Amino acid sequence: MVYAPSDLAHPYTEEQARGRLLYKSNGCIYCHSQFVRPQDWGIGNTSSPGDYYYDKPHLLGTERTGPDLAQIGGARPSQWDILHHRSPRSVSPGSIMPNFKFLTEQDMLDINAYIEGLGNHTLETQDFQPLVPGTYAGAQNPYGSVIANANESDEGRVAYASLINESKVLFAQRCLPCHGASGNGQGIYARHVNTHPANLNERISNFPGEDYHFWRVMEGVPGTAMPPWKISLTEDTVWKIASYERTFVDGVVRVISGDFSDSEAEDFGNKGIVSPVIRDTQNYSEGLKLFNLFCAQCHGADGQGDGPASMYISPDPSNLTETSDDFTMQGQWFWKVSEGVETTNMVPWKYVISENERWKIIYYIQSNFSAPGVYDEKWRS
Repeated sequence: MVYAPSDLAHPYTEEQARGRLLYKSNGCIYCHSQFVRPQDWGIGNTSSPGDYYYDKPHLLGTERTGPDLAQIGGARPSQWDILHHRSPRSVSPGSIMPNFKFLTEQDMLDINAYIEGLGNHTLETQDFQPLVPGTYAGAQNPYGSVIANANESDEGRVAYASLINESKVLFAQRCLPCHGASGNGQGIYARHVNTHPANLNERISNFPGEDYHFWRVMEGVPGTAMPPWKISLTEDTVWKIASYERTFVDGVVRVISGDFSDSEAEDFGNKGIVSPVIRDTQNYSEGLKLFNLFCAQCHGADGQGDGPASMYISPDPSNLTETSDDFTMQGQWFWKVSEGVETTNMVPWKYVISENERWKIIYYIQSNFSAPGVYDEKWRS
């Protein structure tokens, strides 16, 4: 069967043809393959027979001691390639590639012309991300209209608040351990993996479209701890999570006033809920540890609401030094920490950490950030 040339295929120039012969005669084929498999991620579109229309014979290779070169054209500046051939470890310290400094200047230029011509059809575009596979290409968020019309009507505000409430819980249960409550990649599991979880605040803002975001969550990222969530979650659930994650870039539309959450907390506090945590150095120390793990990235180590992730969060994280003085009942604190705050990025921590841990965090916050004497006056026990 004869295949038609693909978009990647092109006749070789005289310089590229010489470079191809040098590539072959110097044994480059022994360490570099020239085909992208369906299971390869992030190195180009899957290869097709038409890509090799002008290759006689083809130089597919079988080894990947070095990177695959099927679509390498334009992936490096041209002078980097030449320097790499002369002195590989000067630009790639861990490389085991031999140097080819014995080649003439023209040989170097010819090889570079051949390599630069491999799959470089995207050089004139702004496609700096892997292209979304056809299965996901063009996918649109079914909740896009809910987000766009969040403040258009009472019905729109209710629908938006419901979406944020549900999707925030889904994020807290599945994504928070790696990406952190603020989405900045500072979840507690981040300390366990060499490939650091993505900072969603920055990463999502660089995604070329919502179909790319959906693809990443559904399929995961090979070589990282990011799993393919399509295995256990429905597409609808993934879209809800993606909708919430987008708030780390665009902010949350606060369609429910903070007064509503304050009223809920006060009603709960009036039930006379009292902390079971004993005031001692051990509980203080454990509260400090938990606060630093889960809360400081937004609220800051000093509770001022200026943590390293606060620059991304909208509405702004609360200043705990002010809240500590405003709340008059321990139950108010427990409600806020446990239930979160509607249409903000304050998650309901009851889905993440135990009741006892929440009380220890509250103990630390109250005793550390209250004005002098306020803690003793309010929380005598």
